[in-house]
Amino acid sequence: MKEVAISEFKAKCLAILEEVQKTRKPIRVTRFGKPVAEVIPRSPGGATGRRLGSMVGTGKIIGMVQRRRSLGLALETSPSLRVLAA
Repeated sequence: MKEVAISEFKAKCLAILEEVQKTRKPIRVTRFGKPVAEVIPRSPGGATGRRLGSMVGTGKIIGMVQRRRSLGLALETSPSLRVLAA
């Protein structure tokens, strides 16, 4: 795997991203010789379907939210706030 210093990555980010896209080979970004990130090509399948609203209808209301104020003051319950959990 090809390694690139973080300073070089910062200077040539767009070119490096294009290289990864074209060659389909990952590049490791290093800082002081230690790996900090890997730039990998996107999987061929990619995302299917929409992301916004994809979780609609999957939550369940299980009760009311109770919120403590800082410093342990009175416990407060708001009827307009509810907890959603899967």
